[in-house]
Amino acid sequence: MSTWLCIVGVACSEPGTDTSIDDSDTDTQTVDPVSTVDAAIEQSPIQCEQPQDEDSSRFTNIPFPADNPSWSYLSGYGVAVVDVDLDGDHDIVLPSDNTVYVNQGDGTFTPDTARLPSTDFIEFCSAVTGADYDGDGDFDLFVSLYEYGNRLWRNDGQGHFEDVTATSGIGQNERDTQGSSWADYDGDGDLDLFVANHGFVEPPPILEYGPADANELYLNNGDGTFTDISDRMAVTPNLGYTFQGLWFDFDGDRDLDLYVVNDFGQVISNKLLYNENGQLVLAEDQRGLDVSLASMGFAVGDVNRDAIPDFFISAWKEGTLLLSVAPQWFDFTDAVGIINELTLPRIGWGSWFSDFDSDGDQDLYVLYGFLDTHWPNPEEQLDSLFVQGDNLMMTDEASGWSLTSQDARRGLIVADVNADGWPDAAYTSVLGDHGVLLSNCGDAAWLRVSLEQPGMNRWAISATVQVGVNGEEWTEWIWAGGVGFAGSGPPEALIGLGQVDQVDYVKVTWPDGETTVVNDVATRQSLHITRQ
Repeated sequence: MSTWLCIVGVACSEPGTDTSIDDSDTDTQTVDPVSTVDAAIEQSPIQCEQPQDEDSSRFTNIPFPADNPSWSYLSGYGVAVVDVDLDGDHDIVLPSDNTVYVNQGDGTFTPDTARLPSTDFIEFCSAVTGADYDGDGDFDLFVSLYEYGNRLWRNDGQGHFEDVTATSGIGQNERDTQGSSWADYDGDGDLDLFVANHGFVEPPPILEYGPADANELYLNNGDGTFTDISDRMAVTPNLGYTFQGLWFDFDGDRDLDLYVVNDFGQVISNKLLYNENGQLVLAEDQRGLDVSLASMGFAVGDVNRDAIPDFFISAWKEGTLLLSVAPQWFDFTDAVGIINELTLPRIGWGSWFSDFDSDGDQDLYVLYGFLDTHWPNPEEQLDSLFVQGDNLMMTDEASGWSLTSQDARRGLIVADVNADGWPDAAYTSVLGDHGVLLSNCGDAAWLRVSLEQPGMNRWAISATVQVGVNGEEWTEWIWAGGVGFAGSGPPEALIGLGQVDQVDYVKVTWPDGETTVVNDVATRQSLHITRQ
């Protein structure tokens, strides 16, 4: 693998090639770099050594032995994909097993139980998110625990973690926490924290709800500590049984709003909160997002390629696809061919949009799994991989991709774990092994884009990455939690591009709204853009 650098403002290509732009070429488009901020571009081409054929297995499953809590189906499934030791490879963190699976860079992983702190009740970890909250350039971890008080673990820079919860200002409330998400909600340059809490439900025949555990919001003070500002959130969403919270600028006013995804939607449906001068207020027009579901997993991607995020909410029996038709979102589940069971329903947990076949459009992976409850559901439930074809239509091809597990998987994070440019899937289970599905790469094109900028939000959480080719555009966003289920992935964008050998431009919109554009970029490579 070779690596080279270029500076935005000229085309980026292999050394010795002509980087001039031919104005007579009407088949390509460029974005005017005058309005952009400077950045250094590091390019790392990657070649697929043995491209898969259509009849071969699409994934290689690498299982990680799991110590499943025998009594609980609502914890023990947190997973994060993050480069804990900053060696350039994505590691897999499983707090409930007190293990980091260290990526060796050759498709193998070494379990290391000495990197994570010894924490009481860690086997009840329900989620974990990685983010650089203190701005020192490494990834720290926020660990959600089921009823035992959450934890903040600080990375020492070498991939070992210290529990700093007691001095951080983050409350150790013994709540049923199911997720968390990081973003610079107040625009001061550092990452703030939303904590999603669920709650107890008395099952049938009594069937009594709540009250649910209130969600939490923490303001980063910039010195390694946080202030609890949960009173800045509207009261109504805090009455819901929350699994996820996504930070995004829904109203286009250049601050981050919050979409709260709730279980037991008949109690409180999903809710959109607008950021109004630091107060998260309930949007008067919910824009079609206030769906009432038993919401769990949350996939986010630009399915219809309009540069606005679309959502799939995995739930009990009836997962729902919400496509943007600006300024609203509408239910397109049936219209695109996603099938929900009407009898003996599957229960949807982790879900993720990614271009699994790298043909240029978004596919959808959904994990299903048994829940030991008074509501009937099958003990064996197959997962689904909805592959997108023409006109947004999706077909479940899980069996053809050898995705035949029925071991009650929960957590799902999709990322390019083995650095071949194709999406892999780290998963957790409450009945079987945890593990990672490593993709077997093909000859189709792709780009992997990671970002870096000065300041405490080093990895540009909430940035937007757009790639343009011949008038078409692909859009991805940089997240830190709030997507998938039970964890977080690395801060990077992975875009499948079919048979495109060169894109016209890559455009980055940084968290502060400034942009960087690089023109004429070869595909099948990893691109690291560092803001100057």
